[in-house]
Amino acid sequence: MTQRRNIRRPQPGEIPYLAGEYLYRNGPCSDVELFLAVDFGSTMSARLDALQRAICGGWLMETERSKIACSRSATDYYDEQSDKPKEEYVGQIAPAPQRNVFASPGLSDKYKINSRGLRPASDAAPTWSNRPAGFGFKSIAGGDA
Repeated sequence: MTQRRNIRRPQPGEIPYLAGEYLYRNGPCSDVELFLAVDFGSTMSARLDALQRAICGGWLMETERSKIACSRSATDYYDEQSDKPKEEYVGQIAPAPQRNVFASPGLSDKYKINSRGLRPASDAAPTWSNRPAGFGFKSIAGGDA
């Protein structure tokens, strides 16, 4: 079968990923040795089918001596993963952001205080507009509106 040019990288924990990781660490091996190292399924047909999908997907490849090995892109991926050190917190505090207040635009008019001043809290609503206690509207269905 032909191999694909654009290879989908399997997620960690998937069968092709685990098989590629094993082959990257231990080198090419036969399919029987790979089945013993990585759980490809319970039946032999499921194992061969999963292995064939990994080979057709381009993550694994078959060598000329009928051994299974990592493909070039899988080897590059595992090389990249092994070289990448984990980021460590070094305890440095980030500096405060510097901002030039005089160069920034002014406050928008909608956020400025009214020129006549603030409205007093007692003047929030006129007394003539307050409804008496127990007053309400009923909808056609009978509920409060």
